[in-house]
Amino acid sequence: MGSNFFKPHISDWVSTVIQQVRFAPDRKAIEQELTVVVLTVFLAIREHQSPAWPSPWQRTIEELAYPVPPASAAHRDVPGGTVVSPLQPGGDTMRLSRSGKCLRNLLLSLLLGFLLAAWLQFPPLTVGGMCRQMGRELLITTPEPIYVVKGDDPWLANFKNTYVIARSGDSYMTFLYKRPSLGVYRRSDLYRTTVSNDPTLTYYAGRLYLVGPLPEGTVSARAEATVQRTDVCQNADGSYAEPEYGETRVFPLNGELTAEGVLSFLVQELPFGPFDTSGSFTLRDAARKWYRILRESGNVTLTSTLYAEIPVQISLLDASGAVLDTLDLSIDTGAFSLC
Repeated sequence: MGSNFFKPHISDWVSTVIQQVRFAPDRKAIEQELTVVVLTVFLAIREHQSPAWPSPWQRTIEELAYPVPPASAAHRDVPGGTVVSPLQPGGDTMRLSRSGKCLRNLLLSLLLGFLLAAWLQFPPLTVGGMCRQMGRELLITTPEPIYVVKGDDPWLANFKNTYVIARSGDSYMTFLYKRPSLGVYRRSDLYRTTVSNDPTLTYYAGRLYLVGPLPEGTVSARAEATVQRTDVCQNADGSYAEPEYGETRVFPLNGELTAEGVLSFLVQELPFGPFDTSGSFTLRDAARKWYRILRESGNVTLTSTLYAEIPVQISLLDASGAVLDTLDLSIDTGAFSLC
């Protein structure tokens, strides 16, 4: 053998091969690496040349040992990172291991999620988040949810609604959040948020709710809502004529205690849409159709909803059916036109 067999860089080449064998993913890969080492040394001795990386023989053996040649002779992916040949340019470059890359990607994902949430003004993801947001907006103690209704929006397709009745100290409040199928929850500005220390009537999705402090022992209730047909004509100058009254109808309702401080009265079964064809005439239908503003426009009469108060008398009952208290309340017709 010639003296060039013992060139100094052979130790670096051997250490590189040892690393490749050490981090080989399976037995077949180890056999391939050992085959390369043995054949390279054997042919180098026979031809009296140094087994320096890469030699012409080494390239030939590399093609025989690996069915698919590596993309680069200086870089090879192994478990835990990338082995870089110290004999090629860039061999001293520091590279992240697999765990380091995973940690880097995780941090970048968290940063992207934070920026996205900030761009969306940190929308609430849960009912608790909705209550915290309402507490910040109204400058009150974070309310605790006591009754929650989730379901499809009766008017808008592909929308999900979350109706919340909550309590903050002595105050009871109701609010509504909407979410499109590919969006986030936003508080509905169309639905009127209510906050009161006294019993209050609200309406949502076919049910009338009495929310507020109730006498101890209340388990049910009876209610009577009185609706009177009312038409108001709007003049050409924008002024309004005196109301014209018509038929009066009383709608009896039965309520049950659904949560502490919450009585629920069924008005209309779901589902229903903007144009109900069931044939039944309910309190919701009367509130939407019997209170009208009429305006002449050529040969056509345009109508819109007249916002008025519908009186509701409620008798609170105990378990035996005895009347504990009677409440004279009212609800705006606009509550029935939004949900």
